[in-house]
Amino acid sequence: MKTPVNKVTLKQHLTYNWWKYPLLFILTFFAVDLLYTTTAYRSPPEKKVEFYIYGYADQKALNEYMARVNQEQMPDMEVMDCLTLMDDDAYGPVQLTTYLAVAEGDLYLLPRDQFLTVASDGALLPLEDQTELMETFSRAGRSLQNGWRKNPESGETHLFGIPADKVPGLRQYAYAKDGYLCVLFAGGNTENTLKFLNILVNDLFEEPPAAPEETEGAASAALYSAVYHHVRRGEDYLFNSFWTAFKENLKRSTLTWLVALAILGFLGADALLLRSLILRGYPFGWFYG
Repeated sequence: MKTPVNKVTLKQHLTYNWWKYPLLFILTFFAVDLLYTTTAYRSPPEKKVEFYIYGYADQKALNEYMARVNQEQMPDMEVMDCLTLMDDDAYGPVQLTTYLAVAEGDLYLLPRDQFLTVASDGALLPLEDQTELMETFSRAGRSLQNGWRKNPESGETHLFGIPADKVPGLRQYAYAKDGYLCVLFAGGNTENTLKFLNILVNDLFEEPPAAPEETEGAASAALYSAVYHHVRRGEDYLFNSFWTAFKENLKRSTLTWLVALAILGFLGADALLLRSLILRGYPFGWFYG
């Protein structure tokens, strides 16, 4: 005997099978997200330059600066952006070690302690052979002596970092305590990283001029204070960072997964509903069985 499709049978069906629909929605969402994650285009290492800051940064302003460099001076790069690492004693070292282990990031701004550790591990690229970079500092009479470190494996001394205080304009974008600019040895885009480092040094070689109403120094100090209170006092800095990154990535994938989700959700719901009814005697029940 065929079961009629009406309000009573539908209500009965939903009473016992309602949980299948939220489950289907959740599974479909994760399936689409996994599909997007595994198939989304990723720029090859030689087409991107990433600037990692172990400290504090005006990430929006720095990304805007890097976008201008990308458009005007390095148009062959597909990606140029920055990332701020947590400057604390618990999560920060773990985060830094992880990025270095998988050779992520090209240019780094590291505090002195982290710089000394990474340099002693042989993970940084010597910079003394970069003629243009060396001439920039030589002409201005700025010593880079503090950036020279001994490689424990070879016993040779190399310039592994540019002291950040020799590039005073950098403070308007990023800050690390007794910081050093350095290039990752295992980075996949050394040539373009060095090119960006030269551009960065030349653009920020001098202190930025103060505006009459809103100085860069005050803005940097306010940024430092705000971030310091969030990090040191255990407020919601981590959540805000996560939420910002989540929203940025969500915008890129929203259209794709919404379309796929609508299609898969409709087909899945249809299959579950019809399967419970059709197998009771309606034609084509074998197809769903």
